[in-house]
Amino acid sequence: MKKITLFFVCLIFAGVNALWAQNVQVSGVVTDNDGLSLPGVSVVVKGTRTSITADANGHYTISVPGDATLVFSFLGMKTQEEIVGGRTTINVIMESDARTLDEVVITSYGVAKKPTNTGAAINVSSEKVAAMPVTSFEKALQGNAAGVMSVASSGQPGSAQSVLIRGIGSISGSTMPLYVVDGVPIATGNYGQMTATGEITYSNNSNIMASLNPNDIETVTILKDAAATSIYGSRASNGVVMITTKRGKSGKTTIDFKASTGFSTRATKHFKVLGREDFLDLATDMLVNAGYSDATIDIIRKDGTVRTINSMVADQYTMRDLNDDFYDFDWSKEAYNDAAPTYTADLSVSGGNDKTKFYISGSYFNQEGIVKESWIERGSLRLNMDHQANKSFSLSGNILLSMTGQKTALTTSAYYTNPVFGALMYAPVDPGILSNGDIVSAPYTYPANFINNLRYNDIQARTYRVMPNVIAQLELFDGLFLKANVGLDFMAMFENQWDDHKCRGNTAFERGRSSSSGAENMVWNETVTLNYIKTLAENHNFNFMLGQEARKTDYRDLYAASEVFAPGLYEVSHGAEPKYTFGTHNQNTLASFFLNGNYDFNDKYYASASLRSDITSKFVGSNKSGIFWSVGASWKISNEEFMQSLSWINSLQLRASYGTSGNQSGIGNYASMGLFATGISNSSYVGKPGLYPYQAENAELTWEKASSFNIGLDFNIFKNRLNGTIEYYYRYTTDLLMSAQLSSTTGYTGRYENVGEISNQGIEVTLNAIPVQMKDFRWDVSLNISSNRNRVEKLYGGADIINGTRIYREGEDIQSVFTRPWAGINPADGRPMYYTKDGEICYEATDAAGAERKIIGSAAPDFFGGFTNKLSFYGVEISAMLYFTVGGMITDQTMLMFTSVGNRGLWNQHIQVNKRWKQEGDITDIPKALYGSPAASHGQMTSRHAYDGSYIRLRDITVAYNFPHSWTSKIKIENARIFVQGTNLFTLTTYPGMDPEVGLGGDYWYGYPMAKTITCGIQLKF
Repeated sequence: MKKITLFFVCLIFAGVNALWAQNVQVSGVVTDNDGLSLPGVSVVVKGTRTSITADANGHYTISVPGDATLVFSFLGMKTQEEIVGGRTTINVIMESDARTLDEVVITSYGVAKKPTNTGAAINVSSEKVAAMPVTSFEKALQGNAAGVMSVASSGQPGSAQSVLIRGIGSISGSTMPLYVVDGVPIATGNYGQMTATGEITYSNNSNIMASLNPNDIETVTILKDAAATSIYGSRASNGVVMITTKRGKSGKTTIDFKASTGFSTRATKHFKVLGREDFLDLATDMLVNAGYSDATIDIIRKDGTVRTINSMVADQYTMRDLNDDFYDFDWSKEAYNDAAPTYTADLSVSGGNDKTKFYISGSYFNQEGIVKESWIERGSLRLNMDHQANKSFSLSGNILLSMTGQKTALTTSAYYTNPVFGALMYAPVDPGILSNGDIVSAPYTYPANFINNLRYNDIQARTYRVMPNVIAQLELFDGLFLKANVGLDFMAMFENQWDDHKCRGNTAFERGRSSSSGAENMVWNETVTLNYIKTLAENHNFNFMLGQEARKTDYRDLYAASEVFAPGLYEVSHGAEPKYTFGTHNQNTLASFFLNGNYDFNDKYYASASLRSDITSKFVGSNKSGIFWSVGASWKISNEEFMQSLSWINSLQLRASYGTSGNQSGIGNYASMGLFATGISNSSYVGKPGLYPYQAENAELTWEKASSFNIGLDFNIFKNRLNGTIEYYYRYTTDLLMSAQLSSTTGYTGRYENVGEISNQGIEVTLNAIPVQMKDFRWDVSLNISSNRNRVEKLYGGADIINGTRIYREGEDIQSVFTRPWAGINPADGRPMYYTKDGEICYEATDAAGAERKIIGSAAPDFFGGFTNKLSFYGVEISAMLYFTVGGMITDQTMLMFTSVGNRGLWNQHIQVNKRWKQEGDITDIPKALYGSPAASHGQMTSRHAYDGSYIRLRDITVAYNFPHSWTSKIKIENARIFVQGTNLFTLTTYPGMDPEVGLGGDYWYGYPMAKTITCGIQLKF
């Protein structure tokens, strides 16, 4: 009997085990201690690769064996395990873990928990980088990082974004930060060669950073102070932007797909010029006031109506429309696209196991510009692999393949062939296209018609980029790691420009010109580090790193042009007359050795130090070598015993650092050497070969050196509902690399010397809060504000350096606006008035009249930042980010020309001129209309056209819906999201010009305007 009973008991257990071994569908919801759902929690079947992510409402569903154990993990929460035990519903309440709230930051040559990092570093999440439909990720930095000013000077698709970290640190040298992708410093900037001809300027319209796919980026960390940057030595004085790309994770293979489409138009349209009736009135006033005929004639239209017009105006504009009336031609419709389309598609596959992980992505991006005949098209492929060969050795490999095509319209200094310029300047009564559809070769009063140029001219560029790198790491013994990173950044750019013989305004009008250029840039970088990590007596943690780095940059270009072509043939080789050929080839190298140490005691006290030696080929002799260093310390106050009673403080940490860094970028590779030149640029030998002195030697030339101090306070309070950082910094730069004048008796006009000093100091505040957090509703808020003050401390011989409307003067801001003071309009006769240095009135803006220039302000803003709100409820997400800048002058030469009322002849004018002076006693700021008015009184840049550049812009707003996982799981989709997004939807400003975002210089001149874009899309995860 006992044997029978035992047999049945075993049978029952076997049945239960068999039942548990079968898969069961487990579902539930994950919440925190307050009952609020936790979206994005990772749910993994322990010991397997099976995993899933909770949806936006914290719900999850997963198929697992009945005896499985589920592991729940989430940033800021303690990892929790639950044994299934045959259950089909498992609801999990996760507990906060203040220790895991310590954000991981990417540091120089490594990673670190934020509390152990003594330097000033800030993360920008991958969601923010990939969220906006932008061509390059730097555009997404705008408003998302304190101390980082990211502005555009051109709205051309694929244009460069100027990024400035903690102010301007150089006058002639580069102010661009160092960009590092997966541990490899990369090339940045514009490598186009068409600007070498002098025909056009579109240097801001091309940017090789546009070859990177923002959706491949996992993290962006911006290093701002010496403790964070000095280990990069001579390349880090302007800050460092560390980028890591996405990598695979062990577990289930994941497929992510994102696609969007939308359209763009001008972000601002408040710059308006006169229509037909107002222009005819203005033209009449200008001519009559200048003493031309004031006789009138009648124009009889086909509809029988009569227009009485000044006879001189009628003689100037002879073309009539189908009604025998003056044309009312809208030039802006011929210059701009009202709905320029945008398309994006991204597909990635990632996964792996404990040994090998992979990430593969493909991307396509196509954006048409708001100016006609401008666009960018990019395709990219990326493969990232990680392999753990054994416990001690790992190997990683990354490669990016990218092709970018770009077409740009002639803007900035292309004058009459510039559609932005022409849309404003050409009179509405002077048509570009006749009623019968014929294009006018040139409007009556102008030398060219940009419509012809848009239709027949062509400027296109193709950029190919390959970025492979291999990383190997070997653990020599416990705590000692040897790591090598070898990378290559190769770029090849090809440009073609066709100036059609039918287009007036071309350099080769009636002949035709074809130009081609090729440029290639190769950056080879190799880094080897030896890292030792050791803990002594449990509380003493050490991390030492010894490293060596070598870098070589090799650049070459070639340009050729020819003229006179047979119909239908446009290549350079087809031209009957060769015009230009020239090219360059240059290199630079850098060899470095560095040492870094970090120490922390008992998770309370942290210290760091770094030392780096750089040897560069840009300088000669003993000046080739530079030494840079830093020290830093931090104190985690919240971990002290006396703080434990303050339960509302989750974390409180004080940081401070001091150190040095250098700058050698922005000058030529051979700036310190005496050079000779030859080739077509030499006219001294009547076309015969020969050498001539080209550059004076300066063997004393050396690095710009920056010393910086930083102190910061990090806090997290009220149960993690409010956190932020407050920082103060001071940076002093000496030995500025500037061109100094030489006596002409030397045979040279100048050379680079180390002759100046400048300083920057500022305050940065970052705040993140959760004002409302309920079960099905959450409101997140983030705010960052930055203020920087720049001062020129010392110049060569103490002498001012004047550059247009800017001046470098000791004791003044580096972006000081230097112009003549405007005194208004004389109400008696409508003449412009100006102040002399003695406060008297004069009528010409010239030195001879006594209207001397003076500093009236600065182009630098008083402060700037971003303000973001995000609402989440029942799967719906609404986020909006405002970017703001307060203060900073814009000197607008465009507004000068378009309110000059006659100085520029019969150009069209801004609608402000309707307020012009007309009779004695009129109080206005627009002068009397006077055809041919002198430049000395009407055409000079003065404080009249220096405007407050403050603005607030709705940089981004997104409305999205995350479908419940209970729905999507039925069709084998893990997550599904749809969204509608708008960028630059509205701008609040008192600035009357085209757009207040005019670039760091604050000087506007017919640039490509900014765009606002509306897109809708879908994201799927399988």
